[in-house]
This record gives sequence, C-alpha cells and structure tokens, in this order.
Amino acid sequence: VSSVAQYAIGNCCPNSQEVSPYYADLSGLPNMLIQAGQDELFLPQIERFAAKVSAMKSPDTHLQFQEYEEMVHCFQLFSFCTSERDAPRRALGTMAAFVQEHIRPRGPSDSNPLA
Repeated sequence: VSSVAQYAIGNCCPNSQEVSPYYADLSGLPNMLIQAGQDELFLPQIERFAAKVSAMKSPDTHLQFQEYEEMVHCFQLFSFCTSERDAPRRALGTMAAFVQEHIRPRGPSDSNPLA
C-alpha cells in the first residue's frame, strides 16, 4: 500500500491537504454522509476523518457516519457481485435519501444548492 501511495502523491507532502482532506480546514463544510465498510483497509483513517469533521463542523451542519459489516473499500459499487448484496443497495439508498434531504431546489438567485 505504501508504494502505491507514494506513486500517487508523487513529490507532494503526505500531510498536505492536496493529498488528504484530513489535513485541510474542515470548517464550513456542507452536510456530509460518510460510509465505510468494517473490513475497509482505511477504516481507522475514515473514523479519524469523521471525528475531525464532527469536531470542526458548524452546529447547523449535519454529519452522518455509517459503518457496514463485512464490507470493503467502495463496497457500494459491488452490489452486482457480492453475496451480501443488501448492504451495498442499502448504502446507495441511504445516499439517495441523504442527497434528496439536503439538496434544496435552486431559485433564480441561489447559486449554491447545498443546504
């Protein structure tokens, strides 16, 4: 994993916001849904990111963090080929509901549809 990560970041500092949103200023973020599988390789990092977002978010920003049992990285994409098809479909349904709940219709003077 480390050699792939080094290839991906090139000459960038691994602790920079260009490499990882964890190191960015997370204040002022819109509502956020974070989903992770419990068998996710990056689960500890995702949990730390969710905790950091939770600590830095404004009171009116909604954060929802979900963990799915026996699911791996990007498990939502694998509903067609996993024996545990229910979890990816539930996760995608949750995403759709989250977007519908937190996106408001645009008006003539509204350039930012995120609630």
